[in-house]
Amino acid sequence: TCRNFVIQSEIPFYPKGRRDLTLDAVVGETRGLLKSRLKPEVLLRSVNRFVSLRQNPVLGAVPYFIKKPVLGVLQKKTHKRFTTIFTNVGETTLPPTAASIVKSLGFVNGDTGRYGLPVTVSCIGGAGTLSVCFSAVNRDTRFFDAFVGILGEEGLDVNVRRIVPEV
Repeated sequence: TCRNFVIQSEIPFYPKGRRDLTLDAVVGETRGLLKSRLKPEVLLRSVNRFVSLRQNPVLGAVPYFIKKPVLGVLQKKTHKRFTTIFTNVGETTLPPTAASIVKSLGFVNGDTGRYGLPVTVSCIGGAGTLSVCFSAVNRDTRFFDAFVGILGEEGLDVNVRRIVPEV
């Protein structure tokens, strides 16, 4: 599943009490680390770790009703270390029969609050358009607004569609 590949590159950033940081400053400080973590051999090591767990015959014999709550606790504990999860599906090409009817693509991360994260971000590209989805546990849009502002400052044509679920 996609979930197995979400947390493949952990990019730590510790503001150490600094409150005057901008998003540009954070990106500048983490860019080099991101490049080093996205090398094929580093990603392959991480994926192999998940595959070996999945193919473990002992874990395979444990009934799902036992594994599910244990995995839930482990997932919440793991996610507590993160401020956000950023999932980039990448450029997607549709078959010609679908491409003629599909107007836009979107990829939405799961229930943000359930995983203990304040916000999750996901991207998918197709037909020259990048779709970015922010999922948040509250209605504070400052992070989203800053992201959209940076894209606009870079000269990109940005269209915003806000979907606020009824509570």
